[in-house]
Amino acid sequence: MHTTIEKLALAAGGSHYPSVNPRQLEAFYRLVVTECADWIVANSGSLTDLSPEHLATSMKKQFGVESQG
Repeated sequence: MHTTIEKLALAAGGSHYPSVNPRQLEAFYRLVVTECADWIVANSGSLTDLSPEHLATSMKKQFGVESQG
């Protein structure tokens, strides 16, 4: 499994990560990455401000993960 995904899983689930089925976790992260990549392709022409900050904010809003604060 990809090291970044392992780190994220540990950060999200703490000690519960080892009990997660590795195949399910891998399938989940592949779906998330694919969804994000598809979102970039689908929206690259309609976003007028392509700055990294704007893209990140737009993607977070799309997936309901808007920054707190």
